[in-house]
Amino acid sequence: MSHGCLLDKVSEQSVKARLVFVVIFIAISVLRALLPGPVITPDSIFFTRLADNMAQNHCYSLSQVQGAACVPSWGSQLPGYPLFLMFVRMFSEEAYLVFIVQSLLFGAAATFALRAAYDWHKQPIILFASAVIVAISPLSLAWPRWVLTESLAGAAGLWVLGLIYRSALLNKPQVFQMALAVTVATLLRWDQIWLVFPVFILLIHVSKIQKGFLQTAIVGFCACIPALVMVVRAYMVGLPLLPGVLSDPTLPPGSLAFWQVASVNEQATSGFLWRVWNRQYSTIADDFDFRSIRGDLPVERVRQLFKKVQEIPNGTPLPAQIDVEFGQIAKLPELAGTKAYLLLLLERAKEMWFNKSVLWQSGWSGVQHADAVETVSRFYRIALLLLCVVLIIVGRGTVRLIMIGVVGYICLRTFFLVSLTSLESRYLAPMFPVMEVALLLVIGDLANRIKRSRSEVVCTPI
Repeated sequence: MSHGCLLDKVSEQSVKARLVFVVIFIAISVLRALLPGPVITPDSIFFTRLADNMAQNHCYSLSQVQGAACVPSWGSQLPGYPLFLMFVRMFSEEAYLVFIVQSLLFGAAATFALRAAYDWHKQPIILFASAVIVAISPLSLAWPRWVLTESLAGAAGLWVLGLIYRSALLNKPQVFQMALAVTVATLLRWDQIWLVFPVFILLIHVSKIQKGFLQTAIVGFCACIPALVMVVRAYMVGLPLLPGVLSDPTLPPGSLAFWQVASVNEQATSGFLWRVWNRQYSTIADDFDFRSIRGDLPVERVRQLFKKVQEIPNGTPLPAQIDVEFGQIAKLPELAGTKAYLLLLLERAKEMWFNKSVLWQSGWSGVQHADAVETVSRFYRIALLLLCVVLIIVGRGTVRLIMIGVVGYICLRTFFLVSLTSLESRYLAPMFPVMEVALLLVIGDLANRIKRSRSEVVCTPI
C-alpha cells in the first residue's frame, strides 16, 4: 500500500471516529433535553437572584434585585453557578434555556470523557455500552432540567476524569488543564474539591512522589483561589470568614443544633428543619418519621417536644423556651464523643447511598412513574458503589490506580457531605457519571487483558 493510500485510510478512520462521537454527544444531550422542564426550586430562586444582582447591581447578594440593597451574602455555594446563570440570562431570561445549555454541557463533558476512555481501551463494544449507560443513566438523566448545580457539577467531574485518562495515556500530566477543571468544579460546588484526590493519585503515579506532590499542590491551590477570594471579601464586608451550613439568621439556633446532631437522613430535613424554617408546625409531630433521627436520643422527650411544637400556630416564631429545649438535647453528653460522631457519620453515609430518596427521586420528581424510576435508581446506585469496590480488585496497573482515586473521591466527598449534615441524596448526583465511566474503563481494560491472554495461548507452540 502506498504512503498516500495509507494516509487517506487513516484520515477516513479519523473522520468516522469524529462522527461517532458527534452522534454520542447528540444522543446524550437530546435525551436530557426531551424531559419535561425546567424545574425551579427555592435554591434556584436564590441562585438566580445572585446572578441578577451581579449583572444589574454589580454585587454578590441575596437581597431583592429591584431595590439594589446589595446586603452582602455568602450564598449557598461559590459563585460558579450564579456566574453560569448570569451568562445564560444575557441571551434569555427563560429558565428553559438554562435547561438546554445544561444538557449540552453535560453531553459535551460526557463525550470528552468517553473519548478519552476509548483512546485507552480501543474497544468499540465497550464504547457503545458506555455511551448507552451514560445516555440513559437514571441517576443523571433527569438532573439538567433542574436549575441547580447537580448537572454541571457532574459534567465538571467528567471533565476531570477525561483529563486524568489523557494524562495517564500520554504518561504526561496535563497539570494546567486539570487545575482549571478542578477549579471550575469547585466553583460550582464546594464539595467537588475532593476531585483533587484522583488527580493526586494520577500525578504521583506519572510524575513520581516528589514532583507529583508539587503538581497536586498547584492544582489544589488553583482550586482554592476562588474560595480564598470569597474569604477575603467576607472579611472586608463584615461576614463570617466561613459560611455556616445554613446562613439564614431567622432559623432558631437550638432547633438547628438539634437537626445537625440528631438527623440521619433527608427525611429529618424535610420533616423537621424545613417545617421549623417555614413555620409550618400543624402536623409536625403526626407526620415526622422518628426513624430519621439517631436511636440514642431520648425519644420520649423528643416526642413530647414535637407535640409542643405542633400546638404552635403556623406562621408564628418558634417560642424561645422550646428552641432552648432543642438546644439542650443537642448538647447531651451521650451524643458527644469521637466514637458516637463516627458512628453517626457512617449511619448517615449508609442512608444516603442505600435508602430510597423521598425528596428528589434522583431528579425524577414530578415526572410520570417517578416512584418506579426511583426504585430502579436506588438499586442501580447500590450496584455502582459495590462494583467500584469490586473492580479495584479486578483492575491492574494504571487503571486500578485511577479506580482507587475515584473510590477515594467517593468516600471523601460522602463523608464531607454527611459531616455538614448535607443528607439529601441529590448531593451524590455529581459522582455517578464519574463512577459509570470509570467502571467501564476497568471493564474495557479487563476485556483487553483477556483478549491478549487468549492470543498468547493460541500462539504458544506445542
